[in-house]
Amino acid sequence: MVPFALWNLALIIVYVVSVVQLDGMQGPLASLNMASHIIYRYTRVRAVAFGFVSQDDRDSREVWREMLKTEMSYFESEYDSLMYGGTPITQVNSVFQKAVPASTFASNSFANEFFRAKRCFRIDGEGCAQPGDEYYEVTHNGLDVMVRRMISEMNLLADDDDRDVAYNGTRYTWMFNVGGRDLYEGLQQAAQLFQDYSISRYNQVTNLHTILLIVAITLVCCFLFMALWPHLARLKAGAARQGALLSHVPPELDVRAHVRSVFRRAVAANAHGHAAAKKKAPAALTTDVLRTGMA
Repeated sequence: MVPFALWNLALIIVYVVSVVQLDGMQGPLASLNMASHIIYRYTRVRAVAFGFVSQDDRDSREVWREMLKTEMSYFESEYDSLMYGGTPITQVNSVFQKAVPASTFASNSFANEFFRAKRCFRIDGEGCAQPGDEYYEVTHNGLDVMVRRMISEMNLLADDDDRDVAYNGTRYTWMFNVGGRDLYEGLQQAAQLFQDYSISRYNQVTNLHTILLIVAITLVCCFLFMALWPHLARLKAGAARQGALLSHVPPELDVRAHVRSVFRRAVAANAHGHAAAKKKAPAALTTDVLRTGMA
């Protein structure tokens, strides 16, 4: 009884730990979802900015200007939610309403990438700005510096006069030289941090249940080889000994056969009594009839 109780207690503990770990996954998944949203939103900002600077007539440019302002407001809301927690304006009416935790304080590795990293964020490391280049400081001081600079440049671009909006202007040139690879690939690496963290948490739950499965199989094997089979062997040996003893018992001591014979004799005697009674009843009836006729 005690091993069974301990086993059920272990199952309860594993279940509780698994539920707690999976419940703790909602925060990292919300951060991963928001990081993916930011990458998606950033690609839209780049596309809209290109469409804005490539327009020739004033009416088309005004349409793209409003689109750029809208996308920038969405991007700023989502980025601030990822950094400092909360729900962005783009998810107010969405199905997934889990508030994003403050990644700046929740993840040390994420904070390092955005605020402390002094490296080039290009994945292949080719074409990185060198010391003395005009883009060196902004590309080698964390992702947050690049993001804030991009927000500033695009907001200023959206507010520029039509005469200053051009493909080769300083604002879009910054987006082309820095935003095309350094910032975009840096945001992808930041999203990969949340993906790796989420996978590691799922792996912890998987490892816990794998260990429980191994322990269960081990205990079943131990029960078969150390308890059940020896018990069956003892039962078989006891049955063999009892059979050997019964083979040496004389028939007079065979209780089972004696009881069976007693019941057979009782049944036979009962049947014989019923038959005699039936024969006696017609004879008595005949005597009574004769007496009645003589009278």
